[in-house]
Amino acid sequence: MEEFVGYITNYSHRTLQQKIFGIFCSCIQAWAKCVPTGYFDLRNEATVKLCEKITKKFDKYDMALPYV
Repeated sequence: MEEFVGYITNYSHRTLQQKIFGIFCSCIQAWAKCVPTGYFDLRNEATVKLCEKITKKFDKYDMALPYV
């Protein structure tokens, strides 16, 4: 994980960094939608609940990143 994070944040093209983080934001929003449906279990419960907290702090439009 450390190598992946280091590569993405330090060596990948800035435009790709923007696109990658946009994908992460989309994943966060999708996981947050699992809370009301209960479509999660103990293996990903922490992910889903953290994503719900993140989306409560940020409007979905704040999480939409432009492709530059």
